[in-house]
Amino acid sequence: GGSASAGSMKATRLLLLLVLATLPLVVAGPLLSDAVEGPMRSPEIVGPLLPGTAAVLTAAEIVGNRTRELAATGARGSVMIGLAQVVAVLPGVSRSGMTIAAGMLGNMTRESAARFSFPTAVPAIAGSGLLVLAKSASDGVGADTDWGAIAIGVAIRS
Repeated sequence: GGSASAGSMKATRLLLLLVLATLPLVVAGPLLSDAVEGPMRSPEIVGPLLPGTAAVLTAAEIVGNRTRELAATGARGSVMIGLAQVVAVLPGVSRSGMTIAAGMLGNMTRESAARFSFPTAVPAIAGSGLLVLAKSASDGVGADTDWGAIAIGVAIRS
């Protein structure tokens, strides 16, 4: 019995849910990276996407019943949050805004959606950094690369 709170959630279950929320981005991120870094960076595309996060958050506030605590979240909810991370690859779309909205649309409470959104950022940002490093290495980045500056940039972005 008892209520299912975030504090009562087992670490292994939370880790599994985080992995499920990361898988869509692991699959789609590398496939989308060239398009997102190139033609989609134009003001004509980014401009309309900026208020898009606000619209999705507003819809989540209106539509979601926000009754589910984090400990009651299942695989389906985690994958939906993962799909929201894929949408957030688009320039001008907030990753945390989209994942919190996806959680709320999946009936998570605002607090639970935020608590789950922030740890999903770690693999998303780390993976993005690894893609940039891999692309830099393939483009001929050599010994003159300032790896300290790159590490500071990654730490600040995290």
